[in-house]
Amino acid sequence: MTVEHAIDHFLRDLGIGRAQRTVRTYATALNHFCHFLSDNSLDPAAAPATALTPDHALDWVRWLDKHQPHLTRITLSTYITALLRFYSHLILEGLTGLSAERHEQLRARLHMIRGKVRRDRLPKVPPSDILGRILAAARQAPHDPEDPRQHLRYLRNIAIVEILRSSGMRVGELVSLRRRDLIAHEHTAIVTGKGGKQRVVYFDETAWTALQTYLSVRHDSTTPQGLGSLPALARHDRGAGDRALPISTNAVRQVLSEFIDLAGLAEHGVTPHSFRHYFATRVLEATGDLGATQDLLGHASPNTTRIYAQLSSDTLRKAHEKAFGTRRRSPSPQPHGDRDTRTT
Repeated sequence: MTVEHAIDHFLRDLGIGRAQRTVRTYATALNHFCHFLSDNSLDPAAAPATALTPDHALDWVRWLDKHQPHLTRITLSTYITALLRFYSHLILEGLTGLSAERHEQLRARLHMIRGKVRRDRLPKVPPSDILGRILAAARQAPHDPEDPRQHLRYLRNIAIVEILRSSGMRVGELVSLRRRDLIAHEHTAIVTGKGGKQRVVYFDETAWTALQTYLSVRHDSTTPQGLGSLPALARHDRGAGDRALPISTNAVRQVLSEFIDLAGLAEHGVTPHSFRHYFATRVLEATGDLGATQDLLGHASPNTTRIYAQLSSDTLRKAHEKAFGTRRRSPSPQPHGDRDTRTT
């Protein structure tokens, strides 16, 4: 079996019971792996999977670091996980001559590299004033209110940024939201996150009003499946026509990029996921409840949520004061010449 066929088999098996986003991410990682192999005189379409060695995997990580410098550290970590699982698949299917001992050595090396990647830096959380300027840019964005498409895009885009700010949703969850997922009397929605896990997300009054204002102007036509099957956030370009088609994750990134430019904040590196970092940090600082923050974000592991506890010294200070009482400020240091030299 060739390397390409082995990858196809791996991705097919991976897709059973997993979110398609995971499969697409792993496919992208292994596509980069194939490019690397081709660059190093090993044609994935012709070379047998048995030709793969631990050195190919380790050299690929170095190649990624050089040829894909734009990758975020979290993405790079995910790509390494994808390759590890692919090599494990080769072992289980008997598609490689790699011994169990060599495989464990490879796992240890890649786990060590991945650990360094993950620990390198904490997520960047945008301050409240930066988000405020982006939200203001959304409401001040130029548009023609007499043009139905432009007006719908304007209202939709305000709803997008307000929802990202107040709900902690991932962008993939946002674009997958259907009208039936919205719970009007509670101002909440049911979203399907990673691994197909569902959770409830909450909107504040501003975000809920922005979404309802947009939907009230949209005037959706009932489909055979009913109004509830339509996307909560739809496209309003000429290609969509009068159909309510879901907006893409790339479109959300483009919307946010436009508002960042309007606000003159391009150098701050804000992304759609930055809103999630902001949400997590604000909830944790307001409550000190790591478990509630984990549930609101839809994290499978508390270890993922714990990183936000490191982002705010204020959170740590409050935890210490709760246990030991309010700290007194240290007196100002005395000049060296007046220092009391007595010992105790």
